Amino acid sequence: MNELNYEQFEKWVKSESFRPDTGYKLRLAYFKINELLPTNEIREFYPKNIVNDKEDIELFAFLDSKLIVILPKEEETIFKVLYLKDISHVDLEIKKNIGFESWVLKIYFTNNTVIELNSVEDSNEYWRYKYEDAIKRIYKSLLVEKSLV
Repeated sequence: MNELNYEQFEKWVKSESFRPDTGYKLRLAYFKINELLPTNEIREFYPKNIVNDKEDIELFAFLDSKLIVILPKEEETIFKVLYLKDISHVDLEIKKNIGFESWVLKIYFTNNTVIELNSVEDSNEYWRYKYEDAIKRIYKSLLVEKSLV
């Protein structure tokens, strides 16, 4: 996967390069995303916990004015809609580790929802740099370019 975005996620899901249980959940979520979301309007996409051994997979689709949180489960796929206008503040932490950095983006909403994206915890040693790049793009979109809010 060259870059973490929806097009690459789509290729990855179609290649079936996941553990069977993970692949099943992601394929179901992928079909529902295509059925329910305007995928051509996804500005940024962040797949949390799909390349590590954690069970709690979360998919984040940033549209122009909304953040769609997709929670793929064995028996269901849950979609939550958060409005970007309801962001109260954003924190970015860059932690130095031996040989790499950990990027943690926290997005706080007025309804007390907190979205945390972590380049190390959400990925693995092979993918953490791609996750770091995705966090940088999301941060820039939210704050610098203001294209998502």
